[in-house]
Amino acid sequence: MNSCERILLVGLVATVGALATAGPLKAQEDEAGMRFLLPLDASQGAILDRGEPTPYTLSARLSPMLGFGPGGMVRVGASTAVTYANPDWEVAGGGRIEVRVLQIGLEEVGIFLGGEVLRGTGDRTPITIFGFLDLAGVVRTGISAGRDVCQDETLLEAFVGADLVTLFYIFFPSAAE
Repeated sequence: MNSCERILLVGLVATVGALATAGPLKAQEDEAGMRFLLPLDASQGAILDRGEPTPYTLSARLSPMLGFGPGGMVRVGASTAVTYANPDWEVAGGGRIEVRVLQIGLEEVGIFLGGEVLRGTGDRTPITIFGFLDLAGVVRTGISAGRDVCQDETLLEAFVGADLVTLFYIFFPSAAE
């Protein structure tokens, strides 16, 4: 087993363990302070060390996660992505963690830092760190920097997204009852 496969295995074991503890899937916190989130993020940026002109990268990520603590201040889950790293398209999956480092006003608003490990259908294994502003799940916007340990490339991206569970309960408030 090479180092890329070991990284993927550790991420998948952590993700499966976190998701196995999931209770009822609802937006409101349950008695234990746990909540389900389903952020969808779109990102774009550059591959910094692949020559001139700088290659373009973009992705769409869907990350089912469990949030623990007030406002989901620690979030752990899986991440799936469709990525384009010039000139290749790829599907990837792995694990993700996010931690609120600063609360701004409301319990659900804050600045988060996180990390993610993905393994793609090709020979890509990006390890990414990111920071973002989360406005109660309605809008998430931030930046990420990553290193593909198998391709020896550095990625820098900006992203925007939203939590689909929060949006569902905004548009269908009777479902929360």
